[in-house]
Amino acid sequence: MNSKDKRERAVCRTFLARYNQQYNTDYEECERAEDRYPEFKNKGRRPWDFICYERGVNDWIAVEIKELVNPKALQGVSHPLKIVKRVEEKCADKLTGIYALTLPLLPETRQDKQEELVECLYEILTHEGPLLKGGEYVNVGSRVEKCLGWELWPGNSFPLEIYLTKVRDDSSHLFLKSFAGWTGPAIPYIDEMERLVKEEANCQLSEAKERGASKAFLVFSCQFRPEEQFQDSILHLPKDYRTNIDNIYLMHGNDICFQT
Repeated sequence: MNSKDKRERAVCRTFLARYNQQYNTDYEECERAEDRYPEFKNKGRRPWDFICYERGVNDWIAVEIKELVNPKALQGVSHPLKIVKRVEEKCADKLTGIYALTLPLLPETRQDKQEELVECLYEILTHEGPLLKGGEYVNVGSRVEKCLGWELWPGNSFPLEIYLTKVRDDSSHLFLKSFAGWTGPAIPYIDEMERLVKEEANCQLSEAKERGASKAFLVFSCQFRPEEQFQDSILHLPKDYRTNIDNIYLMHGNDICFQT
């Protein structure tokens, strides 16, 4: 049993525990579909992941596990997310409201230059933030580079775009959303999510339905806590993307964070 198999079995067991609790069912066994139907291996095709039987009932459901996100992809975005978090902490006693800061993916920089970037963003946010009304935004990229005195992306011929958006007023605290290179930490994976649903899971689970599954579920195991915008993307998937999928679930750790 390889590490991916162990992870997927653990996700499947956790999903079943939560599902049973919610619907008062007793699904317990996670059998690999390729073990139950070896003809898939013979044809070089990959079936859905698990067949799950309900104790004492002649019924089974199909569960397909998809992992989001690729840990290597996360490495490329962890740097700007950390920068935004540090700016939020530094601004906490100077600014209140809900803001979004859209940073480009940043090259790795020395610690002293990271401190300079945080300091510049802090100065600009505390100046520009109070001037914005809810829904307004401003591109502060040129001001950031002027403040730094060095190029954030050396050799880049395009103007640096760093957008500060005021989402809404909140007099009680500051919340700076970690929008790094997109509109939320899940966004780079929306296209990938749609591809996984339409081109993989829907086809795989159609095989399960043909073989008698009473229900077919797609479970995304997320390495981030899914934000509302990502959940909305799931809700608004075209119906023809998921004709063979009864429900889509988003799991983070041991929790079901969202379901259709």
